[in-house]
Formats: sequence, structure tokens, C-alpha cells
Amino acid sequence: NYEKVIEGYADKFSVSKSNVSRAFIRASQKDLDAINHSSLEQERFVALVVDCYEVHGRAMVVALGVNNDMHKVPLGLKEGNTENAEVVKDLLNSIKERGFTAACRYFLALLDGSKALRKAVLTVFGDQVLIQRCWIHKLRNLKKYVPDKLHGTLHWRMKKLMSLTSFDDALKELESLGSWLAEVSHGALESLQEAGTELL
Repeated sequence: NYEKVIEGYADKFSVSKSNVSRAFIRASQKDLDAINHSSLEQERFVALVVDCYEVHGRAMVVALGVNNDMHKVPLGLKEGNTENAEVVKDLLNSIKERGFTAACRYFLALLDGSKALRKAVLTVFGDQVLIQRCWIHKLRNLKKYVPDKLHGTLHWRMKKLMSLTSFDDALKELESLGSWLAEVSHGALESLQEAGTELL
């Protein structure tokens, strides 16, 4: 929604709207090229976040890296008709070719529940990647199955689960959450089981 901004500046500085628009496009393209084509060889990464957003009916696949200093680094953005494994694979292969390197033997890939994202990440990075499912995405999905009056309890239980630092404790809490969901909604239980231990 930058048209109103363009109109305001165009009137104040006596610059045509088309010139401002072209300048905006050039600046945006320069920034996008920097994100999609800059070298990553100086960085070492511990995590990769890949997500897909819909913008005016187009799928925008976005990748963000977390380096070993815990800084977020934009890695790339690719547009497609739909969220599919080929578009994601193209983006990830580009990132790999630009020098994406893990800080250690494994790195974490944080994903939502998309099969296309999971397939592409495993195809490109193989057994070097450990997949962590985004619990916020899973919480949003679970809320669709659970009555509104139980959303607070669901949120509290998910937060408790995700704050545990012991895998064994988290596994027990995951089973407890599953037992609770079984009494609330079979659909919610199936949704939780679909993510399984990748949430942990």
C-alpha cells in the first residue's frame, strides 16, 4: 500500500508518480537481489527457517538462517504459483550454491506442517538436517479443532510442553497433551500425532 506515500512525496517534491514508482521498484529489486544472490561463505549456520506466505494469490517461499552468533540472516525469497517442492528446492539449492554451511555436523530446519517444505529440505540437505516443527503453526491448527472455551488451556499446555529442556520430560508431556486432546477432539489428536516428536 505504498501508493499513498508516493502521492504525498510526488506532490511535495514535484516529482512525477511514475518516477517515484520506478525508483521504488529499482530500490526494491536491488534489495531483493542482495538477499537472493549474496555470498553466504563467511557465515556458519545452526538453523534454517523456511515458510510460505500467500501474497495476492502467489506463494512466496522465504528462507531465513540463524548463524552461530544467533543472528538472523535473510537467505532468499522465491515466488511461485503454489507452495510446491520444486519451488522450495530451487530456493534451497540456490542457498546451498551460495555457500550455506552448517556450524556443526547437523543443523536444525524449522518448518510448518507443509509436506512440500519437508520434502524439499530433506532432498537438498539429506541427513545433515534435523527437522523441528513450528509449535506456533501447530497450535493454530489445533485451535481449529478445539472449542473456543478451551483455547486458553490448550495454549498453556503447548507452552508448557515447549518450555521443557529434557526430551524425556517433553515426550511425557506430549503424551499427556495427546490424552487430553483425545477427550476434547479426535481431529485435534490426529493433528498433534501428525507432527509427532518433530515438535520436540
